[in-house]
Amino acid sequence: MVCYTAQNIDKRFPPPFAQWERRALGRLQGMYPCTRQAASVVAGKGFVGAMRVLPLAPSSAIRLGSQVTPASSNLRLLMVGRLVAEKGVLDAIQVLAEVQREFNATLDIVGAGPEVNAAVALAGQLGVSKSLEIHPWISADALAKFYADAHVVLTPSRSTRTWVEQYGRMAIEAQAAGAVVVGYRSGSLPEVVGDSGVLVAEGDVASLVAAVKHAANRWAELRKAGLLAAASRTWDSVAAGQSELYDLAAAEAPRHGRAVARRAYAERIYGPPARVAGGERPFALPLLRQDNLATRSLARAVDIASGRTAIPQPETLQVVFVDHVARISGAEVALVRLIGALPNVRSHVILAEDGPLRAALESAGASVEILPLSKSARDFRRADASTGFSAARALLLTALYTVRLARRLRTLKPDLVHTNSLKSGYYGSIAAKLARLPVVWHLHDRLADDYLPRRAAQVTRFALLHLPDLVVCASDAALSTTGLPAGSQPATAVVPYPYDPPALQTKDPRPGLVVGMVGRLSAWKGQDVFLRAFAEAFGDEPTIRGKLVGSAMFGESDYEAELRELVNSLGLQDRIVFTGFTDRVENELAQLDILVHASIVPEPFGQVIVEGMAAGLAVIAAAAGGPLEIVTSERDGLLVRPGDVAVLAAALRRLSEDVTLRQRLGSAAIERARDYAPGPIGARFLNLYREVLTAQGR
Repeated sequence: MVCYTAQNIDKRFPPPFAQWERRALGRLQGMYPCTRQAASVVAGKGFVGAMRVLPLAPSSAIRLGSQVTPASSNLRLLMVGRLVAEKGVLDAIQVLAEVQREFNATLDIVGAGPEVNAAVALAGQLGVSKSLEIHPWISADALAKFYADAHVVLTPSRSTRTWVEQYGRMAIEAQAAGAVVVGYRSGSLPEVVGDSGVLVAEGDVASLVAAVKHAANRWAELRKAGLLAAASRTWDSVAAGQSELYDLAAAEAPRHGRAVARRAYAERIYGPPARVAGGERPFALPLLRQDNLATRSLARAVDIASGRTAIPQPETLQVVFVDHVARISGAEVALVRLIGALPNVRSHVILAEDGPLRAALESAGASVEILPLSKSARDFRRADASTGFSAARALLLTALYTVRLARRLRTLKPDLVHTNSLKSGYYGSIAAKLARLPVVWHLHDRLADDYLPRRAAQVTRFALLHLPDLVVCASDAALSTTGLPAGSQPATAVVPYPYDPPALQTKDPRPGLVVGMVGRLSAWKGQDVFLRAFAEAFGDEPTIRGKLVGSAMFGESDYEAELRELVNSLGLQDRIVFTGFTDRVENELAQLDILVHASIVPEPFGQVIVEGMAAGLAVIAAAAGGPLEIVTSERDGLLVRPGDVAVLAAALRRLSEDVTLRQRLGSAAIERARDYAPGPIGARFLNLYREVLTAQGR
């Protein structure tokens, strides 16, 4: 179930409504607020499911007007809305009178309400009756004509004790029609109007007059900014965002708890909710909005009875992350990015070896310690998960290490433990249980026979069912292989890896194209498939070159030697470059025109795909596993059958020959990559941590 909200005031309800609200928020899977203020309200009240801030869009009747820059002889003002005191109707009349001192201004008001007689009377007193026309409610097509003729649309809304502007639809309609918005900073208007209008303090008529004059002088510039803002607020884009929200909500596990308030956190993520006028008391009961000793005492009792202050939580969580390696691979890159994205978390990482990962983690803001694990146990490969002396020895050494880790966790006393690899998932979860701490198992693998030995996958499924409090996967494809039933213990969640793209870099001028792969050199990654497809597609085109960015790890050096032999046998030794490992992937991506992902085994996620999309590259990805959830073929990339050399070669030829297609896919890919911004994903993890703590009464 998903819910829409525009409520940007943090209304506080008395019992039993507060309890009903908390229960409802605790059971929803998705929420689509229309503003960040509304998002701050529901997040502050404890909603932790999937959320997308989706704006409203103007009526389809709105069309771009043919207005020209207003001259002193002609300035057309417009106001649309209910004619009530909080909409500032009388302020608009005063603005008309003052602006007429410099401009031949007119004001059209479209709407009806109790303030109409007062507006007519004030216009008579100020001598502007002939320049004012008040129109009752009219059709959408007729209203669109007023917008198309207006230079400035006034939004002089004034907050009250119970109301502020929740959105400001007249503002987006004005922008779409090419009019400039001038008004008060009420509620969500600053968020909606942005830099394409002029907003001043509520009730300051003199500043509002000055703002209208300023807008008239900068009209063409502000109009252009408004049209740009309107271009991103269409019902097509809203529908696309809502469709994505449905997918995210459908992946959420069923909830049965109650929401736990976390207002300070919500304000840091989304900004503060709207403020009501006359004080900071947004109670639903009118009596409690008064600010005196009796009402403050009664309000305190209502807050306690409604549970608003019943479950305090620390503003900053202490999380210990556990990983068995210090080499930089996909899961470790994801860990570095996650730590950098987490708000209000003190991150401490325990590694079983020292290595380059340590410096990367410290740069992300974590403290790091090395608690060494024997090399024979640490490097015991999942392909060797069988009976025998080596397995028994590795098991014994790991058990002893688990006890040491548990003692260390009892000393550190974190709020929870987060394991980051398959090995650390085992020993880290057991150590956390011994230390009586909740534990999150971040599963970066698919538990399938094509990815893990069958016995290892079976044992891991059993461990996941009994050891962690929460299992997190980066894709639905990975979660589906765990066999964990929906709504079971442990809880499950799908959260993609965060990626904060650097500024797009300018490619070096060069003839021909550069096509490449980025990632660990490993047989299942399909570099050999890429080389054969490259030879088939571009064997006779010497200006097209290829790159393999990455190195062999975890005992896979034989595969790298096989790749080099394959390059020679295909006659590509002068056109294929092996760059080796790099920690500046963005520099390598900046030199590519096409990025290929060619894994022959379904990928749990596919970080390199997001990296390539963020770099504006046309991406070809294997259509299996996580990439299916990242790439929409023909819209922001191309999907091809895994391991099919001929199909990959055809896709390469197509992109090499169609510059327009490459540019279109690259532009759409940049937009898609923004969905993996670190802020929302870090906030999602923090929500999950708090859910785990709340479920355990911590």
